[in-house]
Amino acid sequence: MSIELTIPKDYGYVLLSSAVMSLQCLLFGFVAGSLRRRGPFKGVMEYPDNGSGRFSTKLNEKDWITFNNYQRVHYNYLEGLTPTVLFNLSCGLIYPRFAAAAAVVYMIGRQLYALGYWRKGEKGRYIGALILDFALLALFGGSIAAALKIAQLIN
Repeated sequence: MSIELTIPKDYGYVLLSSAVMSLQCLLFGFVAGSLRRRGPFKGVMEYPDNGSGRFSTKLNEKDWITFNNYQRVHYNYLEGLTPTVLFNLSCGLIYPRFAAAAAVVYMIGRQLYALGYWRKGEKGRYIGALILDFALLALFGGSIAAALKIAQLIN
């Protein structure tokens, strides 16, 4: 059995939001990587040290925590990017505007998560984490609903 799937006209919003989400993650990586070239990190944090290696022992505790907070923001985004983009793309096949809107909320949450973490450490991430997790759950639910609709298990 096969079904014909027509890509909705508004699916471009979904593709755009997925592309911007990927760009945001990339930019967070640039921000974290730029620490290596400035302030107390310049000439100290050499590659391949990601904040827990031999070079990091040259940093005082405050600078080490700062460096690792920036790295953690980027790594956390990397850890969640693949499923989030998958949920966005699959949800958007049936619910394109909903998916794009949820992706925008997710990116706002990610930005607040990053700013909070960079400024206040792990305690500063909670508002952003709540927002992005809410959006992630919405995208997950939308992708499940889209899959069930495509499989003709629901109307």
